[in-house]
Amino acid sequence: MGRYGNTNISLGTNGNPQVSLEQGNLKSIVNQISSEDLIKDLEKNNIKFNKNDIIFIIKDENNKTVWLEKGNEMVGLKHIEMHHENDFKNAFGKSKSEIPQLIKEVITEGIVTKEIKETMPNGIKRISKWYKYNNKYHIITAFGDNGFIITAIPTSKEKEV
Repeated sequence: MGRYGNTNISLGTNGNPQVSLEQGNLKSIVNQISSEDLIKDLEKNNIKFNKNDIIFIIKDENNKTVWLEKGNEMVGLKHIEMHHENDFKNAFGKSKSEIPQLIKEVITEGIVTKEIKETMPNGIKRISKWYKYNNKYHIITAFGDNGFIITAIPTSKEKEV
C-alpha cells in the first residue's frame, strides 16, 4: 500500500484510495454521523429543540431518540447541575463535568427497573424511568414525551420522584 503525503489516504491492494482511521477516531465519527441523523429526524418530525444546545443525543432501550440540552434552571443540564450536582458527587463521586457522560451511559447501557408515564399539572406529559447501571448506579431520569431529558437524579432504587 502506498501513501499520498500527509492526507491519511492510502492506496489499497487494487489501487483504490482508502482512508486510514485510528480506532479511537472511528467511534467519534460513527457517533457524529448518528447524532446528525438523529437531529435530522427531530427536524423532520417538527420536534422542538435547540440544535446548538444539545449536549448529547442518543437512542434509548426502546429505540426512542432522547437528548440532553444545556437547558435552564427548570430543565436540562443546567437544572441537573444546579439541583443535583451534590447528589451525583455524594452518590457516585462524580464531578459536575462527568454528569452528562454518566447520564448517557446509564440510558444506553443501564437496565430500566421501573417506568411511569404521567401528565403534570401544567399539562406536560412526562416519562420517569428508574435505571440500574453497573449494579451500583441508580438514577431516576425524567423525559418529556418528545424525548427531551428534563432531569436526572441519583437515588436508591426504592426512592420515588
